[in-house]
Amino acid sequence: MANPLKRFKAWRQGRTPAGDTKRLEVHTAEGLVLNLTLAAPFQRAVVVVLDQLLVLIVLILFIIGYFYSGINRALNPALATILFYLTTFFMRTFALMVQEMVWNGRTLCKIWFGMRVISLDGTGLKSGQVLVRNLVREMEFFLPVTVILSAGGDFGFNQTMAAGILLITVLTIFFSRRSQRLGDYLANTAVIMDPKPVLLPDMAAASSRDTRFIFTKAQLDHYGRHELHVLEDVLRVKPTTAQNERKRQDDKQKTIAETIAKRIGWVDPIGDGQVRSFLAAFYAAQRDHLERRRMMGDLRENKFHGEPKPAEEANP
Repeated sequence: MANPLKRFKAWRQGRTPAGDTKRLEVHTAEGLVLNLTLAAPFQRAVVVVLDQLLVLIVLILFIIGYFYSGINRALNPALATILFYLTTFFMRTFALMVQEMVWNGRTLCKIWFGMRVISLDGTGLKSGQVLVRNLVREMEFFLPVTVILSAGGDFGFNQTMAAGILLITVLTIFFSRRSQRLGDYLANTAVIMDPKPVLLPDMAAASSRDTRFIFTKAQLDHYGRHELHVLEDVLRVKPTTAQNERKRQDDKQKTIAETIAKRIGWVDPIGDGQVRSFLAAFYAAQRDHLERRRMMGDLRENKFHGEPKPAEEANP
């Protein structure tokens, strides 16, 4: 097990030490499969404690302001007492709920530790899910803790039952395949480490505009978005040092360049040392062209966009 300092640094970087991770696959409505890292039980416990400390600080400030503002003296004593208890109840109960609803499954401490609550069905986190998991936490954690602390030195039957509920809650999180507690099971949610977005470089910006390769509008009209993505994948492949693999990459790029040149009617010869420059220049020009067409409402999905539809499709 990693030492506490390494664990803390790992949490702040949005990861967990090797050997301490649980993975989760989530299938989104768009058909994507997300491979996510589940938050460890100890991480979740630390975040819950810190969240409650922040709520407690706000409550203390509210209580101080309540008594020093003179509201308790200006109102009817019974009404002032009711308002005080209602306000503190809603602040303690719904403070974390509101944060998770506003920040899409995150509280202030979850943001700091890089954690997030997600829905396991692949859709966005819903208000009902946030409500369920937080209300159940009141019953499976805060209510038992209150019962135990209220006993003082007299540990009776109620305190034993409360301790049992706490133990079940902890064991459920530790032994659950998705590190879920009862509230997560009922709400169909899980707590994950918020993945850090890693953006690939913009191929259009990275591609130098070679003045030897200037394409006309008619030449750029042949292809669509699908072919542009295929070409982008080819250009993102880094050249290898292995001679056989490098030759295979060069041959593939040469074949693609020849296919593009033939389709668009490019007549100038493309030397062996100019293949990648030709592809990069065509990619940049094609992307600019498609983006301009899209702004005009012309969505070109692939190279067949200009072909007439079959009769049964044209006349449904």
